[in-house]
Amino acid sequence: MILDKETNTLFFSKKIIENHKEDWNRIQNSITVNFHLLDQTNDIWVRDFMPIQIDHKRFVSFSYLPSYLKNDPELITNQKEVCQYLEINPVYSSIKIDGGNIVKGKKRVIILDRIFQENAERTPQSLIKEIERLLEAEVFIFPTEKDDFLGHADGMLRFIDDSTILINDLNVYPRSIRRLIERAINSNNLDYIEIPCKPERDEISAKGFYINYLEFRNFIYLPIFDNMEKENEEAIATVSGIFPDRTIIPILLTTIAKEGGLLNCISWSCFSSNHHIREAI
Repeated sequence: MILDKETNTLFFSKKIIENHKEDWNRIQNSITVNFHLLDQTNDIWVRDFMPIQIDHKRFVSFSYLPSYLKNDPELITNQKEVCQYLEINPVYSSIKIDGGNIVKGKKRVIILDRIFQENAERTPQSLIKEIERLLEAEVFIFPTEKDDFLGHADGMLRFIDDSTILINDLNVYPRSIRRLIERAINSNNLDYIEIPCKPERDEISAKGFYINYLEFRNFIYLPIFDNMEKENEEAIATVSGIFPDRTIIPILLTTIAKEGGLLNCISWSCFSSNHHIREAI
């Protein structure tokens, strides 16, 4: 798969400008690369409904029909409309997975077990086998925290490389979930590094989850939060030590965090060669 650090074209939704003006001003003043705005979206969480890039020409698009939006169908973006506008022709799958629940390595992906609930008509074995076929990658399954209504892996962990993950401080999880996470780490022979995490324990808020950074080219755009100066400094120092060859750019988020997402959630990037992806301007 194409890793985020290998991409060269970055997108956000225009809805951010309408709904999160102050956060957006800080984002656009901090992003040091060219980016494009998508006008065909019904919400700001572009990571969830945009496709996964396999190589320079191939994409896979999973079905974006999350159970948490069953009462808010007006928020579900038409994936095909966006892809057609960008002149992307992905392979479409009927498997229901939000992009935020697919954490990519080069030849491995991590997905939370929420997918079994979202695709109850399939057996877990057949579901994993089909995802592995589509993504041409090995699938690792991690547990979903009981109170996590989204069930997105990018709120828990990220790949540093195919053998090492960056994960939230495990002490923030209840003992039962922590044991399952540790079992998943050990059974898949993964090394891990913990990152500071101080969740509000609000049902929706993503405040305190530094793991949901935006990785693009040589940059790590790291979310930071108000009234958390000590935690912010610790997170910046930790991430800087893990990625010494990257430029770490902190961005303060307030209203976006309260809606349950951060910088990875609101962004999507791809590798576009020979301008085969239309610029969304």
